[in-house]
Amino acid sequence: MIAHDLNPENAHQPASAVGYLVAGLERRMLSGGAPFTALSCDNIQCNGDMLRELVCQFVAARTTERAANSPNLERWVREHGRFPNTMVDRITPGFSQKDVELLASRYGLEDRVPVSAEPFIQWVIQDDFVDGDRPAWDKAGALFSSNVAPYEMMKLRLLNAGHSVLAYSALLTGHDVVHDAMANQTVAKLVRAYMEEITPAVPEVPGIDLSSYKVTLAERFANPNIADEVLRLAEDGSLKMAGFVGPAVTDMLAPNRESVRPVLPASGLAGACWMRCLGTAELLSLIHISEPTRLLSISYAVFCLKKKKNIKSKVVHYEEERQNYKGSNNKS
Repeated sequence: MIAHDLNPENAHQPASAVGYLVAGLERRMLSGGAPFTALSCDNIQCNGDMLRELVCQFVAARTTERAANSPNLERWVREHGRFPNTMVDRITPGFSQKDVELLASRYGLEDRVPVSAEPFIQWVIQDDFVDGDRPAWDKAGALFSSNVAPYEMMKLRLLNAGHSVLAYSALLTGHDVVHDAMANQTVAKLVRAYMEEITPAVPEVPGIDLSSYKVTLAERFANPNIADEVLRLAEDGSLKMAGFVGPAVTDMLAPNRESVRPVLPASGLAGACWMRCLGTAELLSLIHISEPTRLLSISYAVFCLKKKKNIKSKVVHYEEERQNYKGSNNKS
C-alpha cells in the first residue's frame, strides 16, 4: 500500500493509513488551515514520535510534481503537527470460544470475535494537541500528562516483565492458566520478589504509588475471571525477556547506580526459568512456534553451554526438531 500511495498516479487515492494522514495534512497546509492532531493508539513505545517520523519519511519519499510541496510540508508538519504519545495498561486475553458462548447464553448477544478485558484500565495521553484543543477524555478516566515515559516505563518493567517472569515459572510448574499459576505460592513469590527487586529501576511516576501499584498488579494477575493463558504470555519470549527484563536488570547493575552492585536473585531465577523452558523439548514444542528462530537457537546454545553440552550438535538437533514439529503442525 505504501508503494501504491507513493506512485504519482495514485496521488489522490491513498490506500494506506499514513497515505491518508499525509493527504489530509497537505490539504490543511495548502488551504492555510491548522493541522489536525494525529493520536496513535498502537501498543508500542513512543507511538506518537514514531508516527511523526513515519509521516515525515513518507513525505520525503514522494516524487515528481508532488515533490515541490514535500520540503514545505515536512517542515510544516514538524513545526505545527502534533503527535501525542499514548500508553494503555489493560490486560486483554486472546480470543476464546467460551466468551462467544457466554455472551449468547447470558445476554443473548451474537459476537463471533468478542474482546474480553479486565476491569482495570489506565490510558495515559501526552498533553500535546493542536492549539491545546483536546477531547475531554479525562472525564471518562483518561490521564493527560506532559510526559508519558514514566508511566510507560512502569508498565514495561513491572507489568510486562512481571508477565514474562510469571509465564516461564508457570510453565515449569505445570500451569496453563495465569490465575492458577498465581495460586501457586512458588510462582507468586517469584513474581512479587522480582517486582520488588527491580523497583529501583522504575522512575517516579506522577500520581502513582508504586507499592500500591505492585499489589494491584498481583491481584490483577490472580483474577480468575480473566482466565488468561500462560502460553499467551510466553509468546515471543526472546524479545520480551530482552526488551522488558533485560533493560531493567542492566540499569540495576549500572556502575553509577550503587557503589556495590546489587544481588538480583529473583531476576536471575526468572532468566533461568526462561532458559530452562527453551531447553526443555516438551515445553519448547509449545512455545517455539511464536519465537524468533534465530534467538531461540542462540538461547538454546547458551543453555547447552551452561550444561557443558555439545553446543553444535544440540543446536542442529533443535533445528531438526523445529522443522519436524513445524511440518507436522502444518499437516494438522
